[in-house]
Amino acid sequence: MSVATLQQELSDPNVFAKRVKVTRGSTGLAALCLMIAAVLALWNLRSTLRTLDNDLSAIGSARFWTVFWSTNGADQVVSYWLYAVVYGPVVLGVIGLLALAYSLVSRRAAQRALYEDFRRRGYVAIGTPIGLSVRVDRKSPPREVHLLSHPSFSEQANLELAQSIQGQVFHGGPRVTQWEKDLRQAGVLARPVPADRFFPGTPPGPMLGTGEKLHSGVVVIDSEKPGGKPASYPLR
Repeated sequence: MSVATLQQELSDPNVFAKRVKVTRGSTGLAALCLMIAAVLALWNLRSTLRTLDNDLSAIGSARFWTVFWSTNGADQVVSYWLYAVVYGPVVLGVIGLLALAYSLVSRRAAQRALYEDFRRRGYVAIGTPIGLSVRVDRKSPPREVHLLSHPSFSEQANLELAQSIQGQVFHGGPRVTQWEKDLRQAGVLARPVPADRFFPGTPPGPMLGTGEKLHSGVVVIDSEKPGGKPASYPLR
């Protein structure tokens, strides 16, 4: 799909909200709390059934709930571990649900704000691999570095620029390792960085970035402040 087609599609705020992924920290918190709550609840259920000699017919009875909500160990002394297992799911479940509700509400507001930023100072880019890759650490898989097309250039000019940088990388020899090191230190794993910072002679504007399916399109939003750091959002 061409940049012009994507730009036209994303001009619709409803389509923008569906296509542009906005990550909220509260969503991760909600998922973590609910996951831990589920594990603790299942642990408590297993422990309760073992205490009742695995009598499944006792589930739901008064005896079952007495054991289920008990925080006393075998010596009838309150156990901090059992306290966590019994009441942890309740506390974490409530926190998780509240975080999830906040995430849903705040995500809509964040998407509206992001759409307005996109209209004022954003654009759609297509990524082209340039032959470099960076890692978060030695154990993580490599992520390809892409040249992101820029609206100030024609489609042909963007393609020729990508081919030019690919040629520099292909003949780069020892410089390839240094380029990859410099890109990682510049934070290319988190946000786009200017291509002309690493490849002299490159016109200002085009960015280098990493991410999945950048060849299918990515939204780039320039910083509101001069010299600030841009942000990118992959398309779904």
